[in-house]
Amino acid sequence: MPYIWERHQSRDFDLGGKVISLTREWVATDVLDEVVAVNLVLLANPLIFDSLVRATAKASNQGGGTYFISVGYRNIDPQHALPDTATPGGGGSQQQPSGPASQDEDLTAGYTFDLTGEAVHITQSKGTYYGAVLDAAGTVTQYDEPTCQALGFTLDTGRAIGLSSDRVEGCEVHVPREEWTREVVRPSVTFRYKRTLHNLVGKVNAETFYHYPPGEVKYLGAVGRWGQGRWNLTHKFAAAEHQTNLKIGPFTVPLKRAWDHLWVSYRAKEVGDLVMQVPAAVYVEKVCDDGDFSLIEIGT
Repeated sequence: MPYIWERHQSRDFDLGGKVISLTREWVATDVLDEVVAVNLVLLANPLIFDSLVRATAKASNQGGGTYFISVGYRNIDPQHALPDTATPGGGGSQQQPSGPASQDEDLTAGYTFDLTGEAVHITQSKGTYYGAVLDAAGTVTQYDEPTCQALGFTLDTGRAIGLSSDRVEGCEVHVPREEWTREVVRPSVTFRYKRTLHNLVGKVNAETFYHYPPGEVKYLGAVGRWGQGRWNLTHKFAAAEHQTNLKIGPFTVPLKRAWDHLWVSYRAKEVGDLVMQVPAAVYVEKVCDDGDFSLIEIGT
C-alpha cells in the first residue's frame, strides 16, 4: 500500500528579489513508478499554499519503490521564473535517517505506522473451555470450564479445532462483528508506546472498556500519521456480544463469550433409509488473549 509523508527539511523559503519561492519535500514509498509517486504527492499539495502558486514537481528514484518528491511554489509574477530547486537524492550529501536512540525517544516526522493486524487461520485453540459429547446411547456428557482446567485442556480433541475423521478444519481469528474507531491527537509517540499498541492487537478487553463488558471488544490496531507538529492516531476496534444457553442440536452451551470460537463435530446416523450427519459433540474454544486496554491511553 503506497504511503507518503512530508520530510522534516521541508518548506524552505527563498525571499530573494521579486520572487518568493517555497519548496515542500516529500517521500513516497511502495509505489510503482515516479508518475504514481508525483500524482500521490500532488493530491496532498494544494494549488495555492500560503498565497503561493504550485509551479514545479520533481521526483528522484531512491530504489525499492521509494521516491523523493520536491514540489515548488512561487508568487504570481510572470516576469520572473521560479529558481531551480535541488531535488532530494539528486546529488550531494544527504542526512540519513536513524533509528530511535531509545525506546522512549519521541517519533516525529518520517515515521508512519499501521497496526491493524490481519486475519490468520489456526487449528489449535488456547484452551477448551466447554465440551459436550453425545455417546451411542444418546447420553450427553458435558465438560464445564473447571473440569476442562482440571484435565489440563486435554480432552479427546487435543485442542484441535474442527476435528473430523480425516482432517482438522481450524478457524479464522480476527473476524469483527462491529467495527469502530477512536481518533485522538498526541503530542508525541515513542517506540515503546508504538510497541505497546502492537502487542495489544488481536486481544480483548480484560476490564470494562467504553461501557462494553470484559471480553466483548477486540483491538484491531491503530493507524498513525505525523502532521503539523503532532501525531494523529486512529484506533480501531471490533465488538461482539456474549451468548448464553446457546442451542446446538441436542446440546445447550451455557456460555460462548464474544470472541470464543464454537465448533461442532458430526457423525453419521441412520434416519429411515438415509444416512445423515448429526451433531455428535460441541466445543467452545478460547482463541484471543485478554489485554489491558488502559495502555492505549484513550480512557476507559
